[in-house]
Amino acid sequence: MKRFLLLVLIFIISVAVRYPVINNHLSMHHGWVTAHTLLTLQTWNEDGIFNFHAAPVYTPQNEGDKFVPALAGITDAKGDSYYVSYPPLGFYAPYFFMKLFFLQPTILSLIIFNLLLHFLSAFFIYKIVRRLIKNNYSSEFAPIIAFIIYLFTPATLWFQCNVYFVDMLEQFLWIATFYVTLKLIDEENKLTIFLFTVLLFACCYTEWMGLFYAFMAFIYFGIKSIRKKQIPVISLICLGVVLLSIGLFVWQYSQISGLNSLIESLTNKYKTRSGFYGENTSEFGLSIGNPDSFSRLWEHYFTNYFNLILLLPIIILAYFFIRKKNLLQNSYWLIAIVFLVVPVLMHHIIFFNFTSLHDFSVLKSAVPLSVISGLLIASFENNFRKKIFISISCIALMLYSIIGVKEFYSVYHYYGLTDSCEKLASSIIHNTKSDEAIFIKGEYPLVSPMTYYQAHRLVTNASDLIEAKNRCNQFHHSKGVFMECDANGNCLSIQHFTLQ
Repeated sequence: MKRFLLLVLIFIISVAVRYPVINNHLSMHHGWVTAHTLLTLQTWNEDGIFNFHAAPVYTPQNEGDKFVPALAGITDAKGDSYYVSYPPLGFYAPYFFMKLFFLQPTILSLIIFNLLLHFLSAFFIYKIVRRLIKNNYSSEFAPIIAFIIYLFTPATLWFQCNVYFVDMLEQFLWIATFYVTLKLIDEENKLTIFLFTVLLFACCYTEWMGLFYAFMAFIYFGIKSIRKKQIPVISLICLGVVLLSIGLFVWQYSQISGLNSLIESLTNKYKTRSGFYGENTSEFGLSIGNPDSFSRLWEHYFTNYFNLILLLPIIILAYFFIRKKNLLQNSYWLIAIVFLVVPVLMHHIIFFNFTSLHDFSVLKSAVPLSVISGLLIASFENNFRKKIFISISCIALMLYSIIGVKEFYSVYHYYGLTDSCEKLASSIIHNTKSDEAIFIKGEYPLVSPMTYYQAHRLVTNASDLIEAKNRCNQFHHSKGVFMECDANGNCLSIQHFTLQ
């Protein structure tokens, strides 16, 4: 109990250092991702989740928003558009969390949910390291150190607080599944098998990382069963879970606009996100053949895990102690590589454009980095006198956390908080009618999910009134409004029009 309270206290400190950026505003840095999620939660909350195939809809229920293609996805016969790039559990979880605690789908509600995921993720990191080292030697501090390492990287400080998308739920589910996997490796009882099945399905029904994890579990437990000459029960469960999750995903989303529409949307999306179809197909030209893509990927890692450089000498020293003393069995390193490192590498490679484009793609790497660091530091602890180890650890962790927080602010402070979308949204609310399609002459972030969420309306780019009318006609609307704005979201002119 005392250790748990200590972990909670450390987590509260991690929240306290982020307090200045925790509020009801959308940050410029990936605030559009949070708004993307909130747009769906907002529509579900107002009009009912089951009125939209229980799928992530992003069309507010205004006549002027129907058939307006604002985000990638597919559109049903009613003119509602849906985001189908991922299974829906990443949207279900915050929606039902808010329902359970009588919360409205606001930015702050989503931040609270995200912070809960951050604590649970770090807590299971602690449990994982503790379980991995229990059969080799006793370590009081290594699991706590791994907990701290996970909490205070710039990546987790920001992306498991101010930014929420399906990746953040997947992070927790993947860590929890790995913890249950460790229990399953030690003993295959009915309860553990059941928990593994449920969590693995949740992973696969949230984000594609779950499929890569299931693939590695299928291989690992398959080889284990072959060696023991047993029926590969766990491997069969992995196969069944993958087929069930994919089948349910395809069935549910094909109800929106048909199977062919879904396949076409997913195919086009993968071509954009993979980076294997050339620079002209990949978003922003970030393809596997573009050297700039690798530079961006390196920048993502360097900025989000900069403070790990401080621990590098200690970790290297710990590694040599492990080699010399042979304190940790090779099987434990194999488990960490199979279930933590390989799935991340697979995700990076298969979705290369996504990885190089979005810096939150490297959030996943916080898991293997924290666990492996904890294992290495455990050996360091057992080869030094306790007083010396505690002194070194306290100084190193204090510096690590301070550098992590400093880097967190140095990386993200210049993104700041924007009120430009709120200004534009306010103008939209007061100057447009529900049956008008809205066209904006303005750049990001004005035409983005941040404005969609604040105004609860979809808006589209148009360079002038003529283009606005042409697009209005394409969307099958007879009425529209063209708004010209400055970079701060102030409306310079508003022109209502009706098509003949």
